[in-house]
This record gives sequence, C-alpha cells and structure tokens, in this order.
Amino acid sequence: MNLSRYFDWRRDDFFITSISTETPADKDYCAICRNLVPLEVGGCQQIVKKDDEVLFAYATQEQTINFLKLSGPDWSYKGEVTFEVKNGQGIPIRNADVNGHLTNDQGQVSIMFSKEGTYKLKAEKKPDSIRSNQHTIAIRTDP
Repeated sequence: MNLSRYFDWRRDDFFITSISTETPADKDYCAICRNLVPLEVGGCQQIVKKDDEVLFAYATQEQTINFLKLSGPDWSYKGEVTFEVKNGQGIPIRNADVNGHLTNDQGQVSIMFSKEGTYKLKAEKKPDSIRSNQHTIAIRTDP
C-alpha cells in the first residue's frame, strides 16, 4: 500500500493525504480504523495491540457509515456454506453483496459451492460502506 502523508505540528500527528492513487476531494477523507471502528484520536496516539486489525480506507464524510467485515469458515465440503457480514460495532449488515449474493436481515448469506477449489470472497454495500476484508475458503470433496 502506498500512503502519502504530512505531519501537522499543531496536532502533533501525521495525516494521510492519499492512498495509492486516490486523493480525497471536498469533504472526503482517508479513514484510519482499528478493528473496523474509526479512530477517535490521531494515528500517532492510537495504541495498537497484537491481533488488532488496522484499516486505511478512502471514505466519504456524508456517505460512509460502515466498515464491513466478512467472516465464515476457512474450509468446507462442497455444498451450501454460510457467511456473515457485520460492521465494526458487530451489527449485522442487511443487503450486503458477497460475490453476487445478498445478505439477509441477520447479515448472513448462504452460497452454494459445487466444485472443489479455493475461493476468494468480499462483501460490498454501496454507497454507504467500505468493502470488507478478503475471505478465502477452501472447498473440498466429500470425505
């Protein structure tokens, strides 16, 4: 990941000015999240612990509500597999798109896998959410 930044001496912190080739315009910003929750302090003041997830994302001040997390099993046998989409507060996300399948009111979606292999999934819910992490699942043949 390529981050551009500058140091604000008045606030004693760095500010992200772009992520890769994306530079925020108007009221947009580069969000920094810890465990899918936007920081309430500057990045230099935030204590990060082992196993914390840190996310840098281009967000819109007027639209970005959720930072999505996709979870499910790491492997399964062929057939229907259930995944879950929640935001950083653990609230299930309805109508999130997981590779063409929409989540229900409980933030769950079942996807049918008929072939053995490795599949990479992400959840999206435009325009108010930041896309999820990539979840990889290995589908195996019956035992």
